[in-house]
Amino acid sequence: MSLRRLDLFREKLSAVFGKYPDEDFLPFDQLLPDVNEGLTNALMFGQAEARLAIMKMSELNEVMEADGAIYKV
Repeated sequence: MSLRRLDLFREKLSAVFGKYPDEDFLPFDQLLPDVNEGLTNALMFGQAEARLAIMKMSELNEVMEADGAIYKV
């Protein structure tokens, strides 16, 4: 995954969590459609790419994934 794609995912994920300020976590299945909202088909994230982005962000301690849920860190 390129740094540019990771940055786009990070930006979109931050906006999604901003829509749900009282939530500490969101289910991955709910999160992905929100992340893709407003993106063209060419820029949309598929499940595999989104999971890779979550994994990279988890390695950087930006999010945590457990049991299909993504937690803010």
